[in-house]
Amino acid sequence: MARLVLSHVPMNALCRPVPILLTLLSLTACAEARVTPPADAGTPPSDAAAPDGSARDAATPDADLPDTGTPDAAVPDAGLLCPLLRANGVCLETTIVPAGRPFELPFQLDTCGCCPSTECAVGVDPATRTLRVTTTFCADPCDCAACNPAVARCAFPALDAGTWTLEVNGEPASRLAVGAEPGLVPAPAACIDFAELTTCESATPLDGAPQRATDVCVTSDRAQRHIVNLVDTCGGCTLEGPCVVTVEKRSTDDLPPGNEIRVSATRYENACMPACLAVCMETTRTCILPPLVEGETQRVYVEGRPPFVFVSGRDVRACSGG
Repeated sequence: MARLVLSHVPMNALCRPVPILLTLLSLTACAEARVTPPADAGTPPSDAAAPDGSARDAATPDADLPDTGTPDAAVPDAGLLCPLLRANGVCLETTIVPAGRPFELPFQLDTCGCCPSTECAVGVDPATRTLRVTTTFCADPCDCAACNPAVARCAFPALDAGTWTLEVNGEPASRLAVGAEPGLVPAPAACIDFAELTTCESATPLDGAPQRATDVCVTSDRAQRHIVNLVDTCGGCTLEGPCVVTVEKRSTDDLPPGNEIRVSATRYENACMPACLAVCMETTRTCILPPLVEGETQRVYVEGRPPFVFVSGRDVRACSGG
């Protein structure tokens, strides 16, 4: 077994995380340890590090940790020190990861803080083409009013070309395409929001039906990210499968400079669903967009809906049909 991959990015308990899966993974192939400082996170207090200069004290039992259900949860075999918290998405510079060379992906956690600190371990099963990622969230060594996103930077070894299944903290999350280097026209950038957790073995979160949307809106959040909201006025109790948003530079001149944005979201059911009442209730699915240039004209395509246009910016709110 190769060495573990650890990644730290300094976080405040200002935002609460989503519930996590407490599954311990058997990790098979990992790379070396590394520390990455957060952007604009400020300077942590001098007592944030352990006496030996490491960040080991970030996982002390009396630290200000998010409520994960098991405060001392860890992955002893992987050497992770902090409580498990499942990443909920990842953004890629290109939808096709180059084969045959190591790469790194920024896994996003649904929480934030002053100096968000995370860990990541990666395991590879070539026989089943499965990538097993474990992410954690550590105590925030800083105290400020900022709410910086928590990102776990995960290092992967070189992979063979093909489609790989990505599991995050023991649950299927999405698929990852690994292939040859792109030619003169690169593959578009993309963000993938992972499939929801399920407790039913019969579920197929990666092979769900298209997400129905009676309305589509684009907004920006406090981290200045653009978000697509898929609203279904007569939704039900289905679970969210992966949502893939791609952004490709526009090559036509029918609109001012900008991008063509395509949203592909799925939903799925499982054996826990039969008791669900067949009543209409409004549901909203959110999907993160890759970074956009402020002031550019963006055209959004969602399956089953006519495309609509908006101008990217800090406080954008644009909906289909108006």
